[in-house]
Amino acid sequence: MDPEHIDAWTNLGILLSGSARTEQAAVCYCKVITLRPKHREARKLLGTGALRSGRDRQGGGDLQQWLEEEPDNPIARHMLAACNGEAVPVRASDGFCRDDLRQFGGEF
Repeated sequence: MDPEHIDAWTNLGILLSGSARTEQAAVCYCKVITLRPKHREARKLLGTGALRSGRDRQGGGDLQQWLEEEPDNPIARHMLAACNGEAVPVRASDGFCRDDLRQFGGEF
């Protein structure tokens, strides 16, 4: 009904990804990023989807672009290190844990 409904595009992408339709899911996440360029969850899902589907280079590119746009983002930094194997920390940073767990509604 609303072609610019960000939550609908995100949820459709998650459903498609869960059905192993990663290319179609990526289209949904890209739509979200087009509508809201700093949408963290869509960027994270796009990068991890590329990794899961074996498109490591594409996932790394998506995550690198995200980190360039938000250089202090601990989730982008963590996901890129997981993707390319460079600057991998001994453990997840406090910022990553805090920001990642906030999506579940907790305050840390």
